[in-house]
Amino acid sequence: MTYKQARADFEALEKIAELSDQAELDAERQTLMQSPNKKTACALYEMGIRLWFKQHGVTDETSPIIVRHSLPREAYEK
Repeated sequence: MTYKQARADFEALEKIAELSDQAELDAERQTLMQSPNKKTACALYEMGIRLWFKQHGVTDETSPIIVRHSLPREAYEK
């Protein structure tokens, strides 16, 4: 997964609904601040995408994103 795609997918999900709990991302943000590069930022976006699906589940609209990130749809269905 590229940084550009991960960022675009995360931003698309956030337009649908924002994450209500981002505590798990806080530690990753610290890592990004210590090592600011696209690889670390991509990992942060990918974690955010997993958290988003954990909080909001999968819909027809978000299905292409979960497939693109090779996440198990059944793990995130509500």
